[in-house]
Amino acid sequence: MYDDDGRLLYTQPEVEWDEIEIEWMRSLQYVRKTMDCPMCGLPKTVCQARGNERKFKAEADRCHVTKAIRRQQKADADGGIEFPDSLIYSATMRTD
Repeated sequence: MYDDDGRLLYTQPEVEWDEIEIEWMRSLQYVRKTMDCPMCGLPKTVCQARGNERKFKAEADRCHVTKAIRRQQKADADGGIEFPDSLIYSATMRTD
């Protein structure tokens, strides 16, 4: 609130979450806990339905950065580097 000269007299903070927003978040939490699968995130009615057991197929992609790092870690361990698990690895893309 301001006085006649425009000076701030006091403020009243607004509540960040009102009761409706709190109930929305509680409802979302309930849905996630009870309706969504904690493993895949799909609705349990889909991923856990007995009739869907053979209806899904899985695919794998490879992270080439992780593969390069694991390859180097193995080479270091096989090469006798002391405590290779204490090394911090990173990978950069080759330009050749």
